[in-house]
Amino acid sequence: MDIENTIKYFKEQFPNLSDEDIEEVLSITKIISLKKEDYFIRTGEYKPIIALVISGIIRGVYYTDNGQEMTPFFWPEHQAVASWETIYLKQPSALDYEAIEDTTLAVIDFIAFKKLAAQNSKLQQAYIDMVEIIFANTLIHQQEYINAKPEKRYELFQKNSNQIINRIADKHIASHLGITPISFSRMKKRLEE
Repeated sequence: MDIENTIKYFKEQFPNLSDEDIEEVLSITKIISLKKEDYFIRTGEYKPIIALVISGIIRGVYYTDNGQEMTPFFWPEHQAVASWETIYLKQPSALDYEAIEDTTLAVIDFIAFKKLAAQNSKLQQAYIDMVEIIFANTLIHQQEYINAKPEKRYELFQKNSNQIINRIADKHIASHLGITPISFSRMKKRLEE
C-alpha cells in the first residue's frame, strides 16, 4: 500500500516520469514508519536523505538559547521533507524533525538520487521542479510571517493549513506562531467570539 501511494505521488507530481524512471527512484527508496513523537532527523545529525510524507505529519522544531520551542514548519502528506542544510550546504541539521502523529515516509537516498538524475534528464527535471516548489513555498512562508502579528499569522496558518489544522496540537500551533500556549488559547478564544 505504501509503495502504491509513493508511485501515485510520483505520477501526480511528476507526470513526465515513465514507469521505468519511477522504478529507478524506488530502487533507492525505503519505506519507514514513525510513531507519534519519534524523530526522523535530530539536530546535529547529517542525513543526506529526502522523504515524501505518505501519511502523517512531520514538524520541524528548534530551541532558542533560552529553551523556547519554535516550530517553523509542518510537512503533511504529499510533501517532501529533508534537512536542507545537509542536502545543499553539507552541514548537520539545524532542526529536529518530529512525527506529531503516526507517520509513514518514503525515504530517498539523496546522493544516489543525484547520481541517477545526472544520467536521466527526466529525473533531473523532476529534481529541479521539486527544489523550486520547496524553495518557493519556504519563501512565501517567510514573507507572510516575518512582519505579521500573531493574529494574522494564525489567520494565514488557518488558510494555508486548513486540511491539517485539526490534527495539530495547540501547543505546536502556538510554537509555530511564536507565542506561548496560554497566549494562543486566549487569542483563539477572542477570535472565536
